[in-house]
Amino acid sequence: MHVAIAAQAPAPTTHRLQVTRYSGIELPDEEVDAILAEMGRLLYTDDDGAGPSDAACAVEFVREGTVGAFDTGSGVISSPKERDEVFQLPGTVKVVEIIQWCEGRAEINFTYFGCSNRDRYTFAVIDGLPPTLAGVVWAHEFGHIRGLGHSEEPGNVMSTPARDENTRVSDSECRQFR
Repeated sequence: MHVAIAAQAPAPTTHRLQVTRYSGIELPDEEVDAILAEMGRLLYTDDDGAGPSDAACAVEFVREGTVGAFDTGSGVISSPKERDEVFQLPGTVKVVEIIQWCEGRAEINFTYFGCSNRDRYTFAVIDGLPPTLAGVVWAHEFGHIRGLGHSEEPGNVMSTPARDENTRVSDSECRQFR
C-alpha cells in the first residue's frame, strides 16, 4: 500500500532590514512595514502556477529597529561620490529623493528607482513610489545584493525597468533570495 504524503512548504527565511531615509523625507515605520510585507508577498506568490518560471519563494522581510534618518548629502545621488557617501551609512536600505547615477550610468533628466551595492550589502531607493511598485523595486534591489543580475524574462522581479507586474521569481532566483 502506498501512502501519499503532502509536501511540506518550507518555513520562510526572514531577512531583517535596517531602513534609513534622507532627513527631508517623511517615511513612517508603518509605510516601511507595508513595503516589506509587499516584498514578501510578491516573492511568495506563485502567479502562474506553471512551475519553475515562478516559484512560491518563502521569504519574508521585517524592519530592524525604527526607520532612521541621515543628513549626509542632499537626498540626491547624481555622482559616484554621492552614491558612495550614502552607501557608507549604516543600514541595508537608504531612501532618497532622486537617483540619477548608478554603477557607471548617469542620466540627467532620468530617475532610477533604485541602485545597489553588493559589496556593502546595501541599496538605495527613491521615495514616493506607489506601494506595489515600491515592493517590486525593493525586492529587485535586494536581489542584486544577494547576487542576482537582471533577467530577460518579462514579468520577472529582476527584469528592468521595474513595473507593478514584475512579480515572478524562478526556482534558482528563489535560492538567492533565501
